[in-house]
Amino acid sequence: TRVGDVKLRVLRSGICLAVAGCVTFAAAAAHGESLPEALVKAYQTNPQLNAERARQRATDENVPQALSGYRPQIIAGLSAGLQSVRNLLPDNTIQSANLKPWTVGVTVTQTLFNGFKTANSVRAAELQVQAGREALRNVGQGVLLDAVTVYTNVLANQSLVEAQRAKLATLVASIERHYEVRPVSYKAGRWGLDGAHAALLDELGAVRGMGERLLKR
Repeated sequence: TRVGDVKLRVLRSGICLAVAGCVTFAAAAAHGESLPEALVKAYQTNPQLNAERARQRATDENVPQALSGYRPQIIAGLSAGLQSVRNLLPDNTIQSANLKPWTVGVTVTQTLFNGFKTANSVRAAELQVQAGREALRNVGQGVLLDAVTVYTNVLANQSLVEAQRAKLATLVASIERHYEVRPVSYKAGRWGLDGAHAALLDELGAVRGMGERLLKR
């Protein structure tokens, strides 16, 4: 009947769209990054790991600052000025002159012993560096673990999409055989769908939701 032909065309259009969606999702996953590439990208661009690296660089600067306590301190100074001098001589004559004094000084100070203060400061700074490196290593391992988890989830979703695609092809063949055997009836303002039709609609929704989750990865 005309109603049956219209219904068949509608179902075939939905089937074509669903199959095209499956192919798109599978192709997007197939052309994605490999696991080593994903790990390298995560290690280089992860914001949490970059922030931890910056914190570690700031911690590393504490060691040179602590070692500066062993080094001598050199202080240099330079001063210059202008001075006017007037002298009264015994014969009641006045002698005046303009002087330009200047001085240069250099002071070198070397600490010989300060109660092991410098040694303790260096030791504390080195321990902070070691602790920071361990924290950085832990953050890096967590980032790589998260990347592996996400990557395996994408592969799992890709496998599910392929399985749904095969199941959808089976349902399509079943519906086509159904329309070849008997026409579709129109009852009480709704399509007369059998179990294969309902299963097809469920699979279309499942494939669509799975594809959206795969693309969000």
